[in-house]
Amino acid sequence: MQAQNSGDSAAMPDAELTVTITQACQNRKRIRLTYRTGSRMLLEPWAVVVRHGRWYLLGWLPDADARRVLRLDRITVVETTDEACTPPDDLDPVRQVEDHLADGWNYPVEVRIDAPLGKVALCIPRTLGRLVATGEHSCTLRGSTDEPTWYAEQLAAIPAPFTILTGERVHAAVQALAQRLTHASGAAISKDPPRTTRVSRCPRSAAAAPTGVPARASTRPEKPG
Repeated sequence: MQAQNSGDSAAMPDAELTVTITQACQNRKRIRLTYRTGSRMLLEPWAVVVRHGRWYLLGWLPDADARRVLRLDRITVVETTDEACTPPDDLDPVRQVEDHLADGWNYPVEVRIDAPLGKVALCIPRTLGRLVATGEHSCTLRGSTDEPTWYAEQLAAIPAPFTILTGERVHAAVQALAQRLTHASGAAISKDPPRTTRVSRCPRSAAAAPTGVPARASTRPEKPG
């Protein structure tokens, strides 16, 4: 089957192609596909996941003995084979796609958070990076980004004090954001009476989608490739 529109301008993948891939995931059958770059591969499809406005295929590439995350709108041809495949028993499609999207950006970041991991884990999207406990009352976030301003805005939502250990671009973006918020706060105080501020509870993170079933989340910058 060939996609009707394999260009990058197609935000949504070809419908028939998507159905073919999803059925291959459900039926646990290997597929042969052609990517937009012209590369061809035999893939074991594990799941289709929708994250941040993009459709992704999570699978295993036997020839490379490695996991692959491919954008569906960049797949131009797909064919289901009779070869069976078996995804891992402990597969968490959403987590694996999020981990993939958190890696490989241009600006690495490391942030110390002065709160237990359990307190902030549900407040930090996996696309920001990996959260590791570093003590009873602290944890560290390690990730990367191509959008320092966006990343700084996400950090500002963390309900705990934090310090940027590495990442000059993000550090500068946090400083700029702090100055902008301070300026806005000062302007509001000079014109309006004090207001009571309510702090919302941290939203729950999206649960993992079953194999072959898309999951949705909020928008973040598109990862190249």
